[in-house]
Parts: sequence; structure tokens; C-alpha cells
Amino acid sequence: IDYMSDGAERIWGLRATETIGDPGKVWGTLDPEDLAGVKASFAAHTLSQTRLQTQWRVILPDGYKRWIECRATPTRLPSGDTLWDGFVIDISDLVAAREALREKTEMRGQAQKLEAIGRISDAIAHDFNSLLA
Repeated sequence: IDYMSDGAERIWGLRATETIGDPGKVWGTLDPEDLAGVKASFAAHTLSQTRLQTQWRVILPDGYKRWIECRATPTRLPSGDTLWDGFVIDISDLVAAREALREKTEMRGQAQKLEAIGRISDAIAHDFNSLLA
């Protein structure tokens, strides 16, 4: 890591002075459930030298989890190393909104099922009352 913006510092909860030259600090913030997948994605894109776009969670020092999206382009250096030029954005609000929408959609589906059951029950009760009459 050669540079970290103020925004990136806020996302990771780290100071640039802690991360310059030590990417281990940043890798250490990744949610353990996401770490292997993120590393595999970077490795695959390093080999193919193709643009990367991926999402993962970071765990801040206070335990708060934040979703981030990374978009980066690799460049092979003469030394054989890969330089990644990219940015990260905090997408926590977007992920939360998607989750809320999914939950509301599920609740709507459940409400529609209950409404259909109610209509069928009403029809059965009406038919039963007609038979009794």
C-alpha cells in the first residue's frame, strides 16, 4: 500500500501511517468468512491481469461490520510484481437497504399467502353454510 485516502482510513478504521508498506493490517480487518474468497479473487485477477470488482465485509476495531466494494486494475511491473490501482467505497447502507427490501418482499409474499388462505376458508365456510341451509 503506497497511498490511503482519508475516506479509506474511515472505511477501515486504520490510519494511513499504519498501512503504508504493510498490507497485512488491511487484510487483518477482513471478515474471516470473506478472507479466502477475496484473496482468491485477487490471485485470479493478478494472473489474468483483468479488472477486479468485488465486495466484502471488514470488521472495525470496535467490532462494527462494514460492507465495502473494491474496484481495481492490476498492472504487471518489470519486477514481476503486480501494482493494484483502485478504490473502495462503503456500501453498507446499500446492502442494508437490499436486505430490508428482501425482508419486505418475503413479508408481502407471506401476507398474500395468508390472504389467499383466508379467501379459501371464507368460500368453504360459505359453501358449508349453504349446504346446511
